[in-house]
Amino acid sequence: LSHYLAPIILAFVFAPIILKEKITVKIAFFSLLGFFGILVLSIPNLNSSLDLALVLGVLSSIFYALHTSLEKKITQIRVDPVIAVIYKNLVPFIIFSPFALKSIHQGISINNFLFLVLWGIVVGGASMIIYFKGIKQIPATHASILGYWEPIGAIILASIFFGEPITLYVIIGGFLIIFSGIGVIKGK
Repeated sequence: LSHYLAPIILAFVFAPIILKEKITVKIAFFSLLGFFGILVLSIPNLNSSLDLALVLGVLSSIFYALHTSLEKKITQIRVDPVIAVIYKNLVPFIIFSPFALKSIHQGISINNFLFLVLWGIVVGGASMIIYFKGIKQIPATHASILGYWEPIGAIILASIFFGEPITLYVIIGGFLIIFSGIGVIKGK
């Protein structure tokens, strides 16, 4: 849940500083509305204790907001999305290759290895190219708020593939999230 502070951090901190995007009433309102939708979605699972997961979620949101700002900055200097994705994936590839080789040496199955390769191509490659092309077209704050739609997709897939129920909280929270995204794109 705390990871979804990213659009708020982006709108109020990184976008104005790094990208020189203005904080508008519209962006502030829809950032907070989308986060409220996330809260409603999470009501059944909220835990009042401050634990490591909360702290890590907040740190994740800060780095994700910074990540989105830097990706938008890269598109402003006219870097081709394919080249950007290659460089973006090259550094982690170099850093994590020793760990991957150790896993292969310890007997990772060929099926699992092929699944990871496919996952890398689809998630690390194709989806990132599409993302870079999209973020080039809209302000980073808009892209970040549209990121609130991620849990909606996860809920739909969890319902289809795992039979997880869609509760009233999910419907209300989902509506608020979708409304926040539509409001950013269409609202005045």
